[in-house]
Amino acid sequence: MIRQLNSRMPTLVRLSLMCLLASAAVLIAVTIAKRPLAATLPNHGASQNAQGVARYQDLLRSRDQAQRAVPQKIDQEVYFSPEVKKNVVTIRYLVPGKGEILVAAAEEALFLKPYRDAVEAAEKAIADFRGAYASTHSSKE
Repeated sequence: MIRQLNSRMPTLVRLSLMCLLASAAVLIAVTIAKRPLAATLPNHGASQNAQGVARYQDLLRSRDQAQRAVPQKIDQEVYFSPEVKKNVVTIRYLVPGKGEILVAAAEEALFLKPYRDAVEAAEKAIADFRGAYASTHSSKE
C-alpha cells in the first residue's frame, strides 16, 4: 500500500503544481481583462468628467464591435470555369452572424470595403475624441 502511494506521489505533486499554475494564469488573465477602460484615456490622472469617460468607452466598444465584425479569410479555392473558360479564384470568408460566404477574388475589395470603412470610422472617432480631449484639457491648464 505504501509502495503504491510512493509511486503515485510524483504524479500527484506534478498534477497539483499544474493546477496551481493554471489557477494563477487564470487569475492574472481575469485581472488584466477587468482593468478599467478609462485607464487608457490620455491624461487619466487628471480630473475627468463622467460623460467624457463614458463617451470614450462607447467609442472603444464600437471600434471593438467593428473589428469583430470583419470577416475572417478561411480558404482560397481555384477551379476551372467552363462558362468563362478560365480559372476562377474564390475566397471563403467566415462572416460573424452570417456564416461562410464565397467571394470571387475580383470582388474581394468590394466585399470587404464596408467592414474596413466601419473600423476606420470608429478609429477616426476615437482619434477625434482624443484630439478634442487633449485640446480642452491643455487649454484649461
